[in-house]
Amino acid sequence: MAFSRQRVVLPGGQGYWTVLDECFEVAELFDGFLRWLRLVNGRAESTTRQYASALAEWANWLASVGERDDLVRWAERLGAFRFHLMTSPVSRPGSGCGRVRSPERVDAVLAAIRSFYRYAVARRLVAGSVNDLLYEVVEAGGPRVAWMEDPPARIARPLHRGRGVAQSEVSYVSLGEFEAMLAAPGSLRDKLLICLLGLGGSGWRRR
Repeated sequence: MAFSRQRVVLPGGQGYWTVLDECFEVAELFDGFLRWLRLVNGRAESTTRQYASALAEWANWLASVGERDDLVRWAERLGAFRFHLMTSPVSRPGSGCGRVRSPERVDAVLAAIRSFYRYAVARRLVAGSVNDLLYEVVEAGGPRVAWMEDPPARIARPLHRGRGVAQSEVSYVSLGEFEAMLAAPGSLRDKLLICLLGLGGSGWRRR
């Protein structure tokens, strides 16, 4: 494969993982993100290793389909990349070689890419409108819940996930059902748990 991950040790002894291109040069676009992740954001070196692997895999696929140096176009192709991850056996040497990736691995790769895009948007390497290609935005509706001082106006959830709706056994509640649970009598602890489930990643399906 043309792109690969590589560990970097800085003069102070701190290390992180980066991505090398086909000429064994540092892929600057990814390196800035991975260096920031380790040195500024304070993430573990092992996290940069996982992210570097995901970004190298993504870069190799992009090169294989002829995509170069266009972050918006890359985001447009993320659905096709997800399909590739879910259906193509792993080709790199290792314990998973020859097997199709698990949904959890697919999700981990896509999460790394979304994290890279958040970094790129914050530094104006790409327009914020690219988020429309990465996230589905659910606008809050229905009656306000009195005890919530500042409920979120919009909630974003990833468009591309390793386990699609048809494959998942998870049952999602509607936004109205979520609001009804919050409005029902109960302790603040119970309402907090519902909020954590609803707003912290579990999500709901609009009906």
